[in-house]
Amino acid sequence: MKLIKFALLSGLILSCTNVFADIKFNVSQDATVVLVDGKKQQLNANPIILPNGEHQIGFRYEKNIKDGDGYFFSSNIILIKFKGDNQTISLELPTLRTKYQASVYNKKPTLSLISNGQAVPFKQDLLLKKGFQLSRDLVAEITAYNLTNKPAALKSLVPGQVSNNSVSKKDKSKQNQIEKKFIELYENADNYTKSRIKAYINNK
Repeated sequence: MKLIKFALLSGLILSCTNVFADIKFNVSQDATVVLVDGKKQQLNANPIILPNGEHQIGFRYEKNIKDGDGYFFSSNIILIKFKGDNQTISLELPTLRTKYQASVYNKKPTLSLISNGQAVPFKQDLLLKKGFQLSRDLVAEITAYNLTNKPAALKSLVPGQVSNNSVSKKDKSKQNQIEKKFIELYENADNYTKSRIKAYINNK
């Protein structure tokens, strides 16, 4: 009996530990998340569970505005970049009641990220596409955006960025070895060969 209680208690402790091992991102009821860390959001999960670290989320403010005849408001895609560590972060949005408020918000959206009653620092921007929009390739758009220096860009999300850096280091090491070998061969060459090497290099 004691063994069973111990096992249940251990399981409870582990489950509680796992709950606080990541970021729980609570989404506002008026927000529709479309991108999470460079990928399209397939499910309307709430909260969104994220590993500790830096993240980027894209969402739209979407709501039925009961003003006049009423209409469905869907904002531009709002991007936010933030960091978290073993905490619950809530996305809070203002209440829009009129078409005018929605129009102003679409151009200059405001929002808050709150954790335990404290504001969480974040960077914000819009993911815009000019011209007629029959359909959008959001993954391609966010990849291109993340290669810029815009406020909410997160270059670590771009495929190949990390591996390219490691390749560059390998290439640099290889070039250093080639240079070292070339100097060694040049120093051991006779004067005629050295003169030919110099002539070759000067003509390049």
